[in-house]
Amino acid sequence: MGGYRIYIGVLFLVFICFWGMGCKREEGSFNLLLVNEAECRLCGDGEDSLKSIYGQCQGVGLLCLNDWRMVEIQPYVNGHMKDGSISHVWADAYSVRIEEIMDRGITLVHYTSEKGDTLDEDRVSGFLCAACIDKVKGSVRIYGKHEGREKKAVCLVDLSTMCLYGLQQSFQYYMFDDHYVQASCQADRIQLTVFRTRSADLDML
Repeated sequence: MGGYRIYIGVLFLVFICFWGMGCKREEGSFNLLLVNEAECRLCGDGEDSLKSIYGQCQGVGLLCLNDWRMVEIQPYVNGHMKDGSISHVWADAYSVRIEEIMDRGITLVHYTSEKGDTLDEDRVSGFLCAACIDKVKGSVRIYGKHEGREKKAVCLVDLSTMCLYGLQQSFQYYMFDDHYVQASCQADRIQLTVFRTRSADLDML
């Protein structure tokens, strides 16, 4: 009888350990278990999710998928073009340069990646739900004459809807509510041209 109780106790402890592994993850974990929707970094309501951080934002963002870093692209702030600045984001596998060109009213974004910086599905599955994993995979899909090209671990995000858009083909463009984005994509770099389709003067009315 005592042996049976020990066996049941061991099974209970094993169950608790596995349950805990699925519910608590360390930052940067390569956990292969998909999380539930509430914990998802894309659609969830947690403080680390894009929905919570950028839910009230407008414009577009460049999302670097493996380290889940968002680079905001906002040609206008409070109705005015930002002051012709140049900024950089550096990481081990990529770099991003953002340049504001006031006289043309556009923002240029230069993304450069190292060879081999492709989507790490095992890693992102540690902080996305199953539905959002499928969205991410769809955003890096390569089709047509570009099949076989190395997939860059980056996509475009419409901040007002949190929808993901691909940046893998040679030339792509998107029109959002009041932003236009043109993307010129090569093997290891992407250049984005972003501008408002609505006049900044309308924001001041």
